[in-house]
This record gives sequence, C-alpha cells and structure tokens, in this order.
Amino acid sequence: MACAFLRGRDLTPTETDMDLRSRVVSLEHQHTTILQRVGDLERGQRMSDIEDAKRGEQFNNMNARFTSLDKKIDDIGGTLKWVNRAIITGIIMGIVAFLLRGGFSGFQIP
Repeated sequence: MACAFLRGRDLTPTETDMDLRSRVVSLEHQHTTILQRVGDLERGQRMSDIEDAKRGEQFNNMNARFTSLDKKIDDIGGTLKWVNRAIITGIIMGIVAFLLRGGFSGFQIP
C-alpha cells in the first residue's frame, strides 16, 4: 500500500538530488575526519596532562630530597662548629696550663 503523498509523483532522482547526495556524503566524511582529529587532540591533551603530573611529582620528590639534604648539611655544620670549639678550647687550655707552670722561664737562651 503506497502512501498517498507519493502517488502520482516521479521518484527518479534529479540532478539536484544527486548533487545534494554527494554533498551529504562529503559532509559525513568531513564529520568523521573531524571526530578523529578531536579524538587525537583529546588523547594528546591527556598524555600532556599525565606528563605534567609526572613532572610535578618528580619536582616534589626532588624538592623533598633537597630539603632533607639541607637539613643533613645543617646538622653536619653544627657538629663541625662544636668540634672547632672543642679544639680551640683545648688549645687555649693548653696555653693557660703552660703559662701557669712557668711558661718560658725554664728555657735559657745561650
């Protein structure tokens, strides 16, 4: 049973119909290509975001290591300061003991 709208009409494709059909097919191909390009751009953006996150995490880890090294260097500097103080105090005490025992009075110059 044919539709009343189509009865009596010529259903052969015209030149305009063929032109429109080719344009629609071309637009469909362009649409597919654009979708692929958008997908590629999104994939690239995700990879870039992942790389940025990795780089940020590496920076945070490196910063933590440098902070730890700074603390260790400060501890070593504090220890060296006390070692120097002990050495200087020992030298001063040696000089004082030497002077209290008579200093250079026991030496005779010929």
